[in-house]
Amino acid sequence: MNTYQPIDCDLHDHLEIACLYSWVLKIELDDGKVITAKSITTLTRPDDGEFLILDDDGERVSIRLDYIHAITHLDKNKPAHRIVFK
Repeated sequence: MNTYQPIDCDLHDHLEIACLYSWVLKIELDDGKVITAKSITTLTRPDDGEFLILDDDGERVSIRLDYIHAITHLDKNKPAHRIVFK
């Protein structure tokens, strides 16, 4: 595993808001993988970095924040909004 590289505070804020409202996110990872799941919370692991915790049909999934390329908010009440992290 690579050394964790903190993400920009503004991008972290977008994730916190998504978790606050339990938005469904389409998450594009650096390796090309795409995950669509409900955002739950963020978590800091002192030796590993920061993670986004998701609910994927009842299964908890954690994604290290610096592996995220982009997210798209899929909230039913708002138009899809894509945010590119890098």
